[in-house]
Amino acid sequence: MFEDCVVVSAPGKVILTGEHAVVYGKTALAASLSLRLFVNIQRTDVGQVTLDLKDFGTQKCWSCDELASNGFLEHSKSPRRPSPDEIKTLKKLCGMNSDKEVLTVEELAIITFLFLMLSICSDSSERFPSLSVEMKSQFPFAAGLGSSAAYSVCLSAGFLTFAKAVTPTSCKSNGGITLPVGVEALTTTSCYNESDLKLINMWALEGERLIHGNPSGIDNTICTYGGCMSYTKGDIMPLPRVPSLRILLIDTKVPRSTKRLVAGVRERYDKYPTIIGPVLDAIGNLSDKFRTLLYQLADGESDDESRDLKLSLFSELETLWDINQHLLQAIGVSHASINDICSITAKYGLYSKLTGGGGGGSVIALINQTVSDDDISLVQSSLTEKGYGSQEAILGGYGVLLHSV
Repeated sequence: MFEDCVVVSAPGKVILTGEHAVVYGKTALAASLSLRLFVNIQRTDVGQVTLDLKDFGTQKCWSCDELASNGFLEHSKSPRRPSPDEIKTLKKLCGMNSDKEVLTVEELAIITFLFLMLSICSDSSERFPSLSVEMKSQFPFAAGLGSSAAYSVCLSAGFLTFAKAVTPTSCKSNGGITLPVGVEALTTTSCYNESDLKLINMWALEGERLIHGNPSGIDNTICTYGGCMSYTKGDIMPLPRVPSLRILLIDTKVPRSTKRLVAGVRERYDKYPTIIGPVLDAIGNLSDKFRTLLYQLADGESDDESRDLKLSLFSELETLWDINQHLLQAIGVSHASINDICSITAKYGLYSKLTGGGGGGSVIALINQTVSDDDISLVQSSLTEKGYGSQEAILGGYGVLLHSV
């Protein structure tokens, strides 16, 4: 038996510090966003499966008979990778050539959907239930914000909940994070326990592998568990205490290839190891210091002396933020649009840096307590005039959640 309706959400993510240096064994810090991606799974009686990717303007539909007769796989008790032949079957179900190698973002999203649905929702009594699935995001895709990871996490959690393979429990609190616009219309009823989160994360990693090939695992882990985490040489460690930081999330509207940017840094490193190596070391050391400052900001009381100390600590964060951006620029992963955004925000006392691969994508600006809401509005107006998108967010909130309408 399956549930009649499941609505789940997962946060986007940003890399706070350590981009590119993490490839060379240095520490990187990542945090979840208050902005979320939603997946709504509704059981129907029309004998078909419908996927509506609203942010792409894309809809796909399959008959349940078509899915039941494809010979894809039986019910999977534990996460696993699809075989090459199964990937060809998934491509055929998407209406594409089974030998096609370079896929669009939409095609990858559809294949991931099919894989997770067919793997999790198959059983001996009702192999492919008739259902309608809708996806909607509060943050842009392909901008270095973990959209594919949030999507994979939502599909994994959604289908596992739909198939009653996990047992969500009542949420005790929201961790001090205000839920974003769009969530207020839903009643947040349930979180997932540790064993369920582990299973969701494992399935989501398989979805990420379909999309990215060989991901580090930090994106899907952040989107599953939320909060803030450090990543060093394959080890992902949650930060037990972090402050709730306000940021301005800025979209350059410039597409970029992370693979190309990583290759460019490697070329510079191989050519100038004694120059680029120390820069990467500096980025790693900066991440370690940044993590210490986050701990210090999260501690302490709310008296005047403590507030003054926190303002001083936040000023250090801003300095490191600025240094990190210049170090990333030195290894060749900034962009004219990123530099322009940094100049615009600096006029209003905001420190900005790229997040993710760079070369376009997204920029994040720290919002300190001394910046007024009027100044934030002026910054956003200036960014809009230059063709950039922007929205406020809070760092370090909830991971995957189950909602009821």
